[in-house]
Amino acid sequence: MKISKKYIFSLLITSLITINVLGQFPMSLYYMETIPQLTYLNPAMQPRANGYINIVGVNFNFHNDLSLRDVYQKHGNNWHLPIEQEFDFKKIYKRMGNSHLTSLGMEVHFPFASGGKRINDGYFNWSIMSFAGEMQLGLPKDLFKIVDRGLPHGSELDLSPFRAKMTGYIQFLFGYSHKITDELTVGANARILFGQAFMMYQFKKFDATFDRDLWHFDVVGEAISSFESVGLNDPDEYQEDGVTDFGKLQDNLDGSKILKSLFGNPGLAGDIGVVYKLNDDITLSAAINNLGFITWRNAVVNTYDGKIDFDGLKYDDPNDDFKAFFDEIGDSLKVITNTKVENKNVTTSLVPYLYVGGQYHFTDAISVGLLSRTTFVKNNVRQSFSLSGNMLLYEFVSLNLSLNQHLKSGTDAGIGLSLELGPLQFFFLADCIPLRYSKVYDGDEVVLDFFPTSIRDAYFYTGVNLLFGKRGPGKRDKPMLDRRY
Repeated sequence: MKISKKYIFSLLITSLITINVLGQFPMSLYYMETIPQLTYLNPAMQPRANGYINIVGVNFNFHNDLSLRDVYQKHGNNWHLPIEQEFDFKKIYKRMGNSHLTSLGMEVHFPFASGGKRINDGYFNWSIMSFAGEMQLGLPKDLFKIVDRGLPHGSELDLSPFRAKMTGYIQFLFGYSHKITDELTVGANARILFGQAFMMYQFKKFDATFDRDLWHFDVVGEAISSFESVGLNDPDEYQEDGVTDFGKLQDNLDGSKILKSLFGNPGLAGDIGVVYKLNDDITLSAAINNLGFITWRNAVVNTYDGKIDFDGLKYDDPNDDFKAFFDEIGDSLKVITNTKVENKNVTTSLVPYLYVGGQYHFTDAISVGLLSRTTFVKNNVRQSFSLSGNMLLYEFVSLNLSLNQHLKSGTDAGIGLSLELGPLQFFFLADCIPLRYSKVYDGDEVVLDFFPTSIRDAYFYTGVNLLFGKRGPGKRDKPMLDRRY
């Protein structure tokens, strides 16, 4: 199948801007009581299994406020990129709303060892040496105006919403839920965190004015990094005038410091949940997750504060050295920008999120659930809703089918499937099944017949558990289709 250069270019644009912290799991997991890891979403939930050990599990998700359809727009049978006159930037501005920002993020999480055990009316769960990583990128609305309108005389742009953040850490989780009454169950997860790597760029002020003969920038910002776990936190070792010398950085990789500083950046986090059984048919629940922080010791902090007047550089000879050309740009910025480099402790907060849900049981085996998830990203709160059907089939299969609405990000479908083969449980969950597909044209030629151009969110979680006492108190001798408890 022929793929046009234009289409490949649009895919590159989308991938570049899709580049949230025990991360968000698929919403399909919330009501799947056969999968013990539902305690990660609401620590008050008690799974059916009396105990479990997770053999393998990987969670991955990404979010992007802009889809491929937003940056590669269809008009009739023709598709247009932002560099073309027919492109409608109003659609992108509408996606960003009043936040003047498009938020993009990716998360990954996998545990080294985890499990859980029921003791009477309580349920313990634990996770040792889990790794969590996230990347976030925020692009200001005014950045798109440059492509939309160009830079006519007197143009003024606010680029301060731009921010980039990368975090990697390990954690130890200890959770407990307790059934206080027949109706009320409460639970909490306590997490001890140790930061491994951190990098963030952000601006308090970034105003740009463009005239015919002069570009003026007023910048106040900072760049923070911490790579103590590999021995790279002394700015004098690999920094020069606030600029990283990557040759020195590579030379200073010190393997002997990795293990020593593995626990050098401490942090704490917690999750709190509650489940209330209103009657035999209706159950209400809520949880607030990821409330916490990490302190990055001896982080490298680069602060920038300056007013820059830039009248351009001459580059007339195509045979000139490109490196010399860009070195000249860098030297100009160094001279006219006040830069300060220092080591100090920096504390960063995690990305909290709130779950609120209600479940109605038609029978003991079939129920529907409504779930709300709110993610509190800086400058850009995200909201999602999920309507799901949950089925417990016989003794070894459970299924969740959901319809998910992400405000400002479209609609998709989700699926959760659990298979119990003896003591082993295999599960897979995904909230990313597109409901809208398009043909992609290059002129009058169809280059792709069936492509999900509207997808903006994707959540995957898969793994294998070893289960003990698969049905819990009161459920041991009853098939799922007939259970009554």
